[in-house]
Amino acid sequence: MILASALTQAIAVVLALAAAVAYPVGTAMQQKANLVQMRRGEAGAADATKDVLRQTMWWAGMVVGLLGFVLQGVALSFGALVLVMPILITQLVFMVPAGAWVVGGEMHAREWWGVALATVGLAVFLVSVRPESGLDSGPVRSWTIATAICGGLFLVLWIAARGSGSFRAALLGAAAGIEAGFLSGILKEATADFSFGNWALYAIAVFGIANVLVINIAIRAGRLSTAQTLIAVVSTIVSFALGLTVFRESVSMTPLIGLLAGAGLVVMGSGTWMLSRSPSLIALDTVAAAADAGKRDVDLGDENRPAEGDSPPASLAGGGAAG
Repeated sequence: MILASALTQAIAVVLALAAAVAYPVGTAMQQKANLVQMRRGEAGAADATKDVLRQTMWWAGMVVGLLGFVLQGVALSFGALVLVMPILITQLVFMVPAGAWVVGGEMHAREWWGVALATVGLAVFLVSVRPESGLDSGPVRSWTIATAICGGLFLVLWIAARGSGSFRAALLGAAAGIEAGFLSGILKEATADFSFGNWALYAIAVFGIANVLVINIAIRAGRLSTAQTLIAVVSTIVSFALGLTVFRESVSMTPLIGLLAGAGLVVMGSGTWMLSRSPSLIALDTVAAAADAGKRDVDLGDENRPAEGDSPPASLAGGGAAG
């Protein structure tokens, strides 16, 4: 029994890591398509959108992003929310090399330190709290309370973002994170029963489409890296809370374990902050903003510009995200 439990948890971890890779890779592929379009397309947002939608790379990126969602769902069928969702925050780790691939840059020492800190911090946290599965399906009463709380927090952040300038992207990113975390809880609920009578299957379609729209609004409001970081962090917190309250999942918690888990979170947070300031992610912000404006060219900055005499990345010379 213990061996079977360990095996299912190991499968959940592997699938969650695969999903964490798929999300940023899908986004990177779509931004790569945007960059190709800007190098060879005409100016104008409408024409730019039509051109990029003709590229196989953009659609492939969407498929990879959807694959990440499927992998996340399968991971949740094997493991608890409190196990799977913290692992998904490692998508920020994989986003940096994916961003470097898009802009033709390279990983720097600061980014490698960020990767190491985020990975070690996450490992310390998960080993300390030892997440355990709970209910396969949450009680209606628990879901009603969770929906009211998440919905209320989302509305507060959404309304606050309308009257905010510099903090608009952060507030929208946090709102999108609440919605994404709630969607993860619904996805976990759906894994208990795939029959047409399960309300969670229909809720996934509604909240899935809504979440894509809100995430895109958050990204367009400011830096992609800022929004993406907040979405990952807040969604992890929300889904962790849903796991503990709705699905009655459990974690080990003593003063010593709490201290170790807190230290792991601090280390992971430090690594995540370092990664969010990566030149590759800043360059991705530039690509996203330029693509949204329908620009034909984009300045990626000195750190991400090929050295004089070097050939540009193949995608910049010729043919050719689900966040």
